[in-house]
Amino acid sequence: MSVMINEIISQFDYSSAVMTRFLNPHHAGEMGSSTNVRTAHAGSRERGASIRLYLQLKDIRVVQARFVAYGCPHFLAAAEMLCEWCEGRSISELSQWNWQSLQSALEIPSTKRGKLLLLEDVIRKVVTTTMEPVPAAVATKS
Repeated sequence: MSVMINEIISQFDYSSAVMTRFLNPHHAGEMGSSTNVRTAHAGSRERGASIRLYLQLKDIRVVQARFVAYGCPHFLAAAEMLCEWCEGRSISELSQWNWQSLQSALEIPSTKRGKLLLLEDVIRKVVTTTMEPVPAAVATKS
């Protein structure tokens, strides 16, 4: 099956960095909910790309990042790379991230810029929810 997928994908012009992350995503999948997991969503399938980002925090650092996404190989590879970047970083560092670093590293064409902006939206949303206090009803659940 992977040989067939590789043959199909080889017909497109994707960088090796995109192909590596698209074919072997280590951060894809949901994360269970708890008081130390923050999540945010951006985009829609109807518009061609969507992402739900999950960040597990310990103190002010991201210890694990995961995503569930819909989109082209460029978008999925970028979501994977975003999660790689998030792990080990503090909340304040997350707010400094921007899409240009991914566009350059993954050699993503400028026509895909709108999809990369969704990643910037989702990281800003998750940072905002992290800065908000946890509701008392959630904080007391174990």
